[in-house]
Amino acid sequence: MRNYKPTKNFLMSLSAIATLCVVAFLRHNEILSLILLCCISAFMIILDGNKHAIVLFFVVFIFGPLAEAFAIHFGAWSYDMVSFLGFPLYLAFVWVNAGLFIRNLDLRIVRKYEN
Repeated sequence: MRNYKPTKNFLMSLSAIATLCVVAFLRHNEILSLILLCCISAFMIILDGNKHAIVLFFVVFIFGPLAEAFAIHFGAWSYDMVSFLGFPLYLAFVWVNAGLFIRNLDLRIVRKYEN
């Protein structure tokens, strides 16, 4: 496979796992969670190395939490630690990191089946 970068893919997967761990174990410390998830997002954007990742960052950063706020408003679920529009502030970065991981996964799948 051309342009296949196993180290980049491994680091992206590790970043996704780190995102889950931050939320699972540090969610009650919102400031620390926010800082760590922001750092993970920056790392994933740098790792991606493409300007499309930056555009994706802003789109998901805005629309992910808006979708969350909409669902919360209509009673689909709620959070015990609420900071903004019914959800914790760090959740925007969780959405971003998921979006960046899915982008990377999609690129891997496309590369695999193009060859």
